[in-house]
Amino acid sequence: MLTILSFLLVGVMAGYALRHTAIQKRLGRTMPLTIWLMLFVFGVSIGADPLILGNIGDFGGQALLLCCAGMAGSIVFVAVVWRLFFSKGGRL
Repeated sequence: MLTILSFLLVGVMAGYALRHTAIQKRLGRTMPLTIWLMLFVFGVSIGADPLILGNIGDFGGQALLLCCAGMAGSIVFVAVVWRLFFSKGGRL
């Protein structure tokens, strides 16, 4: 866990240091590709794990519920933030 947070912190510091350089713009264009690649690797690792596939019936419903609840919460949060800060009648 500490390794993951360390990588995240180093990445944040590097991004802050490089925020006004040309390399940052090029790196910004690679983000969608990187995300798709990580999702693919994640899917391969799930598909290769017999324990996960054997229990997909048990975990599938819970995963669907968590996914839907997370999406609903995100939509509500974005709607509230949009209304408060970005709409014409907002406070700011």
